[in-house]
Amino acid sequence: MGNDESSEIKQNNLIFVLNVDCKIAGIVGNDNASGDIFIHSSIKYKTTEYTIKRILKYSFKNSKSIRLITFPADSSIDTIEKEYFSNSTLESISIPSSLLVLKEC
Repeated sequence: MGNDESSEIKQNNLIFVLNVDCKIAGIVGNDNASGDIFIHSSIKYKTTEYTIKRILKYSFKNSKSIRLITFPADSSIDTIEKEYFSNSTLESISIPSSLLVLKEC
């Protein structure tokens, strides 16, 4: 996510890395997320709104309880990195129209 100042937080069983300078977030992992996952357009941390832009490598690796991942129509996800659902039981993902890069698994 660049060389800008960043920090990691957890919200709704998803782990995000925040780029404080650019006010963007990426999903880097999950904490026993299960069922149907809805990835919002942004998250709020303290008083700042961060646009969710990326799903990073291994974010859902070994997730045995996630069935579906969906996004809102106004999603800003532009990159899904390879192996983000490696060794998981994910059945379906809706690809947002904002996606520019889908890296090979």
